[in-house]
Amino acid sequence: MNDELMPKLTLSIECQIFTRNAGEEWRHVDDAPGIFEFDGKAEVGIRIQNIGDDKLRNLLQEINHYPQVKMLNLSENRKITDQGLEILRELPGLTMLNLSSCDITDKGTPFLLALKKLEWLNLSYCNRITMLGLKPLVGLTRLQFLDLQGCVKVKTSDVRRLKFKKITIHK
Repeated sequence: MNDELMPKLTLSIECQIFTRNAGEEWRHVDDAPGIFEFDGKAEVGIRIQNIGDDKLRNLLQEINHYPQVKMLNLSENRKITDQGLEILRELPGLTMLNLSSCDITDKGTPFLLALKKLEWLNLSYCNRITMLGLKPLVGLTRLQFLDLQGCVKVKTSDVRRLKFKKITIHK
């Protein structure tokens, strides 16, 4: 493939890089910072730790031009808030998002509606989310999996009342 046609992913922030081909498992391939090139058919995922909304904004500025980024794992970043969810709209091609143990509330979940291709979402241990925060997620029409384990303010009976169709919900 012509190097000029293959975009380079340049990351200045410490994170882990994963790749997969369609239907395969994610595998860790490298650590950033650095400049990375991938096969044009490969999907790219990023796992980043110890960041807040400001560093998330910096990361998104570096990856938002790279459509191969399909997975973002932000789990256990307790300094990511509703403001961080708002800037995630810059990645409309995401199919997988892990927000487990982030400091998000009901006010932030509507921002996820910008992620129209989202198929897999982990909100486990986001203890400030209630049933009100889940209602907007019905608008994610491609969503297939939703993890709500440890969301203490969300009752299993409430989840059943939502009009989620064909979604596996882990509670």
